[in-house]
Amino acid sequence: MKNIKLSSKFSNLGLYASLLVLTIVIPTILNTVKNQGFNGKVIFGGIILFAMISFLTYLFMFVCSAEIKNNTLILKKQFRDPETYTFDKIEDITSFRLKTTKYTTVKMSKAPRNQGVEKYIIINSKSLFFKDKIDAEEKLKELKEISK
Repeated sequence: MKNIKLSSKFSNLGLYASLLVLTIVIPTILNTVKNQGFNGKVIFGGIILFAMISFLTYLFMFVCSAEIKNNTLILKKQFRDPETYTFDKIEDITSFRLKTTKYTTVKMSKAPRNQGVEKYIIINSKSLFFKDKIDAEEKLKELKEISK
Protein backbone atom coordinates (compact mmCIF):
# COMPACT_ATOMS: atom_id res chain seq x y z
CA MET A 1 0.00 0.00 0.00
CA LYS A 2 1.32 3.46 -0.84
CA ASN A 3 1.74 6.24 1.69
CA ILE A 4 -1.52 8.09 2.31
CA LYS A 5 -1.83 11.24 4.41
CA LEU A 6 -5.19 11.31 6.19
CA SER A 7 -4.92 14.62 8.04
CA SER A 8 -4.92 18.03 6.40
CA LYS A 9 -1.61 19.53 5.45
CA PHE A 10 -2.28 22.59 7.58
CA SER A 11 -3.97 21.03 10.65
CA ASN A 12 -1.20 22.13 12.99
CA LEU A 13 -0.98 25.57 11.40
CA GLY A 14 -4.70 26.10 11.92
CA LEU A 15 -4.46 24.94 15.51
CA TYR A 16 -1.64 27.36 16.33
CA ALA A 17 -3.33 30.19 14.39
CA SER A 18 -6.43 29.68 16.55
CA LEU A 19 -4.25 29.89 19.64
CA LEU A 20 -2.75 33.15 18.36
CA VAL A 21 -6.20 34.63 17.71
CA LEU A 22 -7.29 33.59 21.18
CA THR A 23 -4.29 35.27 22.81
CA ILE A 24 -5.19 38.48 20.97
CA VAL A 25 -8.88 38.28 21.94
CA ILE A 26 -8.30 37.74 25.68
CA PRO A 27 -6.60 41.12 26.33
CA THR A 28 -9.29 42.81 24.23
CA ILE A 29 -12.05 41.33 26.37
CA LEU A 30 -10.18 42.20 29.58
CA ASN A 31 -9.81 45.78 28.36
CA THR A 32 -13.54 45.92 27.60
CA VAL A 33 -14.36 44.66 31.10
CA LYS A 34 -12.03 47.27 32.59
CA ASN A 35 -13.66 50.10 30.62
CA GLN A 36 -17.33 49.06 30.73
CA GLY A 37 -17.58 46.84 33.78
CA PHE A 38 -19.68 43.70 33.76
CA ASN A 39 -22.83 43.79 31.68
CA GLY A 40 -24.81 41.32 29.58
CA LYS A 41 -22.67 41.68 26.47
CA VAL A 42 -19.44 41.15 28.39
CA ILE A 43 -20.82 38.09 30.17
CA PHE A 44 -22.03 36.66 26.83
CA GLY A 45 -18.59 37.35 25.32
CA GLY A 46 -16.97 35.65 28.30
CA ILE A 47 -19.12 32.56 27.80
CA ILE A 48 -18.15 32.41 24.13
CA LEU A 49 -14.48 32.90 25.06
CA PHE A 50 -14.70 30.08 27.61
CA ALA A 51 -16.24 27.80 24.97
CA MET A 52 -13.44 28.67 22.52
CA ILE A 53 -10.77 27.98 25.15
CA SER A 54 -12.41 24.66 26.04
CA PHE A 55 -12.67 23.56 22.39
CA LEU A 56 -9.08 24.60 21.64
CA THR A 57 -7.80 22.75 24.72
CA TYR A 58 -9.73 19.66 23.62
CA LEU A 59 -8.19 19.90 20.16
CA PHE A 60 -4.64 20.36 21.51
CA MET A 61 -5.10 17.21 23.60
CA PHE A 62 -6.35 14.97 20.79
CA VAL A 63 -5.53 16.41 17.32
CA CYS A 64 -2.99 14.37 15.45
CA SER A 65 -1.33 14.08 12.11
CA ALA A 66 -2.32 10.78 10.52
CA GLU A 67 -0.63 8.79 7.81
CA ILE A 68 -0.88 5.29 6.39
CA LYS A 69 2.55 3.87 5.69
CA ASN A 70 3.62 0.24 5.09
CA ASN A 71 0.18 -1.15 6.04
CA THR A 72 0.23 0.62 9.40
CA LEU A 73 -1.51 3.70 10.72
CA ILE A 74 0.86 6.30 12.17
CA LEU A 75 -0.77 8.85 14.50
CA LYS A 76 1.17 11.71 16.11
CA LYS A 77 -0.42 13.99 18.69
CA GLN A 78 0.93 17.40 19.60
CA PHE A 79 4.07 17.25 21.78
CA ARG A 80 4.12 13.42 21.74
CA ASP A 81 5.99 10.70 19.90
CA PRO A 82 4.24 9.05 16.95
CA GLU A 83 2.28 5.87 17.66
CA THR A 84 2.06 3.06 15.11
CA TYR A 85 -1.03 0.83 14.91
CA THR A 86 -2.18 -2.00 12.73
CA PHE A 87 -5.64 -1.63 11.21
CA ASP A 88 -7.20 -4.23 13.50
CA LYS A 89 -6.60 -1.86 16.45
CA ILE A 90 -9.26 0.57 15.15
CA GLU A 91 -12.08 0.49 17.72
CA ASP A 92 -14.53 3.29 16.92
CA ILE A 93 -14.77 6.00 14.25
CA THR A 94 -17.04 9.05 14.53
CA SER A 95 -17.00 12.48 12.94
CA PHE A 96 -18.65 15.88 12.85
CA ARG A 97 -18.41 18.77 10.43
CA LEU A 98 -18.13 22.50 11.12
CA LYS A 99 -18.59 24.37 7.83
CA THR A 100 -15.81 23.07 5.54
CA THR A 101 -13.80 21.26 8.21
CA LYS A 102 -14.45 17.65 9.20
CA TYR A 103 -13.24 16.38 12.57
CA THR A 104 -12.87 12.59 12.61
CA THR A 105 -12.44 10.94 16.01
CA VAL A 106 -10.84 7.52 16.02
CA LYS A 107 -10.34 5.35 19.09
CA MET A 108 -7.46 2.90 18.90
CA SER A 109 -6.92 -0.03 21.25
CA LYS A 110 -3.55 -0.11 22.93
CA ALA A 111 -1.11 -2.99 22.43
CA PRO A 112 -2.46 -5.51 24.92
CA ARG A 113 -6.25 -5.53 24.63
CA ASN A 114 -6.72 -4.80 28.33
CA GLN A 115 -4.90 -1.45 28.35
CA GLY A 116 -7.87 0.57 27.11
CA VAL A 117 -8.17 2.91 24.16
CA GLU A 118 -6.39 6.02 22.94
CA LYS A 119 -8.41 8.80 21.31
CA TYR A 120 -7.23 10.78 18.26
CA ILE A 121 -8.82 13.55 16.18
CA ILE A 122 -7.97 13.84 12.48
CA ILE A 123 -8.84 17.14 10.80
CA ASN A 124 -9.80 17.31 7.11
CA SER A 125 -10.52 20.58 5.37
CA LYS A 126 -12.69 20.98 2.28
CA SER A 127 -12.00 24.70 1.95
CA LEU A 128 -11.09 26.29 -1.37
CA PHE A 129 -7.34 26.43 -0.64
CA PHE A 130 -6.75 23.22 1.33
CA LYS A 131 -9.06 20.73 -0.36
CA ASP A 132 -8.24 17.23 0.88
CA LYS A 133 -8.93 14.46 -1.57
CA ILE A 134 -9.12 11.67 1.02
CA ASP A 135 -11.91 11.49 3.58
CA ALA A 136 -10.25 10.15 6.75
CA GLU A 137 -13.48 8.70 8.15
CA GLU A 138 -14.29 6.72 5.01
CA LYS A 139 -10.72 5.49 4.58
CA LEU A 140 -10.49 4.35 8.23
CA LYS A 141 -13.83 2.53 7.99
CA GLU A 142 -12.61 0.81 4.84
CA LEU A 143 -9.35 -0.24 6.54
CA LYS A 144 -11.23 -1.48 9.60
CA GLU A 145 -13.44 -3.68 7.40
CA ILE A 146 -10.44 -5.05 5.51
CA SER A 147 -8.67 -6.01 8.75
CA LYS A 148 -11.56 -8.16 10.02
